[in-house]
Amino acid sequence: MRLLALTLAFSLGQAETCDGACQAAQGKALLQSNLQQRVISTDMSSEAIAHRAKSRARLLIESDFRTLHSSSIRAYHADEDLVTNINNTWTHFVATTNITAELTAEELELFRERFVDGMELLAKHNGTDPSDWMREVAEALNDEKPALSQAFVDVINGANLGFSISIQDWMANQSYSDMSRKSGLMPETEDESLLQEHREALSKRYGHLLDRTPDTFNSATNWPDCADVVTRVHNQGTCGSCWAFGHCLRSTAVCALRPKGHFKANSAVDMQLLAQEPTAVVVE
Repeated sequence: MRLLALTLAFSLGQAETCDGACQAAQGKALLQSNLQQRVISTDMSSEAIAHRAKSRARLLIESDFRTLHSSSIRAYHADEDLVTNINNTWTHFVATTNITAELTAEELELFRERFVDGMELLAKHNGTDPSDWMREVAEALNDEKPALSQAFVDVINGANLGFSISIQDWMANQSYSDMSRKSGLMPETEDESLLQEHREALSKRYGHLLDRTPDTFNSATNWPDCADVVTRVHNQGTCGSCWAFGHCLRSTAVCALRPKGHFKANSAVDMQLLAQEPTAVVVE
């Protein structure tokens, strides 16, 4: 703090002889210095990171909209047509939850479009039973809420959890249900004792290899000729078979890492086919 005060005093003393560009450069340098000191002093132990993760701000879109208070969901009005009911229900939801404080104008509009489409589809298949309306609205809001928003990115990055996230262009219109379909299956119950026994068996069998394991390793830099293959990310779309795509990536990388001359063109075609249809090719 004393160093910061001295730096500020020096900057103020030089204000009369420093033009606007000079002052801006000094301010930027001071800000970067403060940020560097902050990063250096941040506790990155697993306990500290866990504490920051637990105590960080929680956003509305992270909550389960199926448990929204009934005051935020407008009941069905028999004197209105379907489109009017849907639009008025959306307007009521926005006004009572203040969701606009978390979403950009573009994010909110995409959310609205997905919600309207989802409700129209439900009505087409299930009809419009007023007794089911509020439940269906809550489910549609939860399914179609953004999977990722800029506010969520800012909260996660601001918590300094040891990693950072960003929004890619293709994520702009991804809903929570889209993300859920890509996440695979999480069993509701697990035999923890069996899992523990499996971990202990693996540790006993392969534990001696830990002494030979390097602290860091990157296949892309270790085999630069194969970097484009090793780092290629397959787009699985809405397919939940992440296990199949993970195996395809590993198999492709293993083939690429073979000595030169062993990875034939037909192998590359086979592996590309395997990535598109896991059951189409059998790899020995």
